[in-house]
Amino acid sequence: MAARMMAAGLAATALSAHAFRIPTPGEQDARIQTVPYHPEEVVLVRAWNGYVTRIVFDEQEKIIDVAAGFADGWQFSPEGNVLYIKAKSFPAQGSPAQAPEPGLWNTNLLVKTDRRLYDFDLVLASADAATPQALQRSRMAYRLQFRYPAAPQAASRASPVGPAVPAGALNRRYAMQVGNGSDGIAPIAAYDDGRHTWLTFRPGQPFPAVFAVAPDGTETLVNLHIDNQSLVIHRVAPVLMLRSGASVIRIVNQNGDASASPAFECHAEPAL
Repeated sequence: MAARMMAAGLAATALSAHAFRIPTPGEQDARIQTVPYHPEEVVLVRAWNGYVTRIVFDEQEKIIDVAAGFADGWQFSPEGNVLYIKAKSFPAQGSPAQAPEPGLWNTNLLVKTDRRLYDFDLVLASADAATPQALQRSRMAYRLQFRYPAAPQAASRASPVGPAVPAGALNRRYAMQVGNGSDGIAPIAAYDDGRHTWLTFRPGQPFPAVFAVAPDGTETLVNLHIDNQSLVIHRVAPVLMLRSGASVIRIVNQNGDASASPAFECHAEPAL
């Protein structure tokens, strides 16, 4: 327990040394908070002993993994696109359980959905008394919700900043390998502009999770947003893997292969 308390104290000290995004309190109630999503920012979440906090992600997202540095001190309950968080006692062996203590319970929280990655600093707040006024002063969150950037095309229509990307500047040299029984997640078009990759699907078709494949075969979930019937991936990768349950599709960027025929257009390679 002493080692845990020392480690927690060091974690709390380190927490104050780094910048993070502080959510904006709601006008009607400061406990309802909103924060803009950015894939490379850490978001502060303030919780309270005996209270539940929920983090609400995009309604089209589904939580697939949750990890925390001090998981023994917190209860995490994912339900679809909502994550419920509550501090809990630390079950110390050979001594009474340690009740949640502000400062010592601070840790980091990492959440992976089928669309994005999220990083949080999780803080157990303190106040003189658990009154509504004290809870508001502590900036404790009952609900933390994200605000997502508008799709680039929609934003350009509403407020044009520059010329649209000409069709000739797009790379459409993509091919795909479809796993057995995986046609239901196959895109009908794929292209990139050198910075982002678009995968377009039929109306009503479910979106798969998208992973970038490294040269050693390691798969990493990509950051993306949804634009109508397209997944807009925030990078260009040589190989993408689409997965949904047992369905799998491999998307290959052939832009660096001068001998390859134009695809997407998409031509199909041998099945996986």
